[in-house]
Amino acid sequence: MRRLIDCDKFAAAGSKARTLAQLFRLGFLVPDGFVVLPGESVESATLQKELSQLGGEYFSVRSSASIEDENGAAAGVFVSRIRVTPSQVAAAIAEVRASLYAEGARAYLGWRKITPHSVTMAVLVHRFVEAERLGVAVSAGDHFVVEERAPTEPEWGQTSSQQLSRTSDDRRVAIFAAVEKKLGPVQIEFAITNAEIVLLQARPAIVTRSVQTQILEGNWQLDLAHNPAPLSQAQQSLVELVDSTGVGPRQTVFGGYLYFDPDHSLHAERSRSTLQSEFENLIAPACREALSRVVDLPSALRAYCEVYRQLVGTVTPALAWLREELDRFLQTHVGEGLVQQGDLLAGLHTVTLERDQCLFEIGRAESPQRELLEQRYLGQFGAYAPSWDVATPCDDETPERVRAQAAAWAASAESPLQKCAAAKRRAETAAQYMYDRLNPSDRSRLKQLLEIARATLPIAEADDHLFFEAQRTVRRALLQIGRALVGERRLMTMEQVFDLPIAQLSDGATDLQAEADRHRRAGEAAFGSRPPLRFESGTPVSERRREAGVFCGHATFGAVSGRAFVVDKLPPSSLPPGAILVVPALLPSLAPLLASARALVTEVGGVTSHGATLAREYRIPAVLGIGRAEIYDGDELFVDGARGRVYRVAVASIGDAGTSRGSIDRL
Repeated sequence: MRRLIDCDKFAAAGSKARTLAQLFRLGFLVPDGFVVLPGESVESATLQKELSQLGGEYFSVRSSASIEDENGAAAGVFVSRIRVTPSQVAAAIAEVRASLYAEGARAYLGWRKITPHSVTMAVLVHRFVEAERLGVAVSAGDHFVVEERAPTEPEWGQTSSQQLSRTSDDRRVAIFAAVEKKLGPVQIEFAITNAEIVLLQARPAIVTRSVQTQILEGNWQLDLAHNPAPLSQAQQSLVELVDSTGVGPRQTVFGGYLYFDPDHSLHAERSRSTLQSEFENLIAPACREALSRVVDLPSALRAYCEVYRQLVGTVTPALAWLREELDRFLQTHVGEGLVQQGDLLAGLHTVTLERDQCLFEIGRAESPQRELLEQRYLGQFGAYAPSWDVATPCDDETPERVRAQAAAWAASAESPLQKCAAAKRRAETAAQYMYDRLNPSDRSRLKQLLEIARATLPIAEADDHLFFEAQRTVRRALLQIGRALVGERRLMTMEQVFDLPIAQLSDGATDLQAEADRHRRAGEAAFGSRPPLRFESGTPVSERRREAGVFCGHATFGAVSGRAFVVDKLPPSSLPPGAILVVPALLPSLAPLLASARALVTEVGGVTSHGATLAREYRIPAVLGIGRAEIYDGDELFVDGARGRVYRVAVASIGDAGTSRGSIDRL
């Protein structure tokens, strides 16, 4: 074993340890530690002596492989462990070493045409840093891009981002610039504790950002979770309409894509622990009553706004409060949030479960029972559509899509209800494990929170059901107008009504066909564009990860291999056998695709997202919120749901059977 400070020029210590040693010698604040060299035996007495000299209650045990921190190398391939007690350090060292030969590492190394035996693995052990905030700083031209997060939040989770000019008097800039002067353009991982900045890692910059001229004033975030595709002209009109109500976050459309105000607070003014009763007795009836009064387009638009006001103004902030309250309790009392304890919310009886069970029964039934079940499905769930866009046909317009979804579910060995029952048992086991770790008072509070959460969170999908009904109501009213415009020979097909702004339908214009054609061409062009992920003070900012072969996101469980099936436009009704479903976000209407998915990968979403919930219910390995990643149809992937990693094993060739070269990085 070698002291960290002595490893600055020692190749066997690995790039991570060598770089930290250099920074240590230069006077930067780096946690002291030592390095266990590749192949070195770990004697218990020697190890405990080194740990005693370092001092501290907890330690970090991190990989420092020979290929880490190279230019273009991916982070997170090998295991690192934090908050390790002295008695656990030896086992953690063995685990880090073994990760060199884990399936995910082999997949990544194979992608880079490297064999594990040609890589050496040193292990860095240092005092664990009790951080108030964790951050990443990246060199970016005349400024640094800095993202900070809570210690319990993963790097790809909820972060606050800012650009720090090199001329700023911010103390962080001076430190980052000094590191950059020694190492070149860098990506720096750091911790903030007791007002000090502690450097945890520095490697060549791997993030590129393109900053253009100011286009859209203010701060805006691309809404990939709800509308990853460009909006139709009719849907853009609905966005303007609901934005004018002043309810919920501000919304706008740029380049055909939906953006929202990321600074809007969704916190409820009070706990709303009675939300379930309020939803069932007041909110849902008010929405349905508004929809029942629709007779034409103006009344459909009024009803749509009323449903939006009820759901976004009341339900959404109350559900956000509930998730945050449960997460805050877990972090405070057991040191783990919902990121680590997502199974607590498994096995919920939701409207999506009822819909999927209905599809399963349709797929298993024989005629004439199948036809009766189809009618029941269309009567109950016919408003569902593959996207949140009024231009998209609903299920009751496309019965063939329903039959294909039912066939996919019928091939499943277990019904959705059986899967839910198994998930509920896992939730009970997870809850008991948490209860055993708490004192009686805290145990009682957690039971209360879980009881409220499990009763209330299904509303998140019940309100989706209502919103689909509101969307269908507007769609039907527009189709009625489109039919009339075709009769007047002002449009060729009634569906072209969705290519026009709603206000234009009543302004007396005669040349609607030319306008519809122009808007349709603009919408098609938008599909090939790459809109900024966000605007910061009016400046569009785009981020992309390099095609490094490994992508990080929120973990669930399990590990599988398969071929990517990328869905970035209207989805198919089913997937090929063994496909890994890759989507910007899992919309509620996409749930039936999970019946035939081997795994799920999403661009956005966290542990309480719709995708995470369904992955737990149906026991499908998933990695959520990987960000923009160049994953193409047919790519061979290894999805490590337990660690939150997606590894590209091989790239599909253009022209491969079933490969269209669709990419999740289309956006």
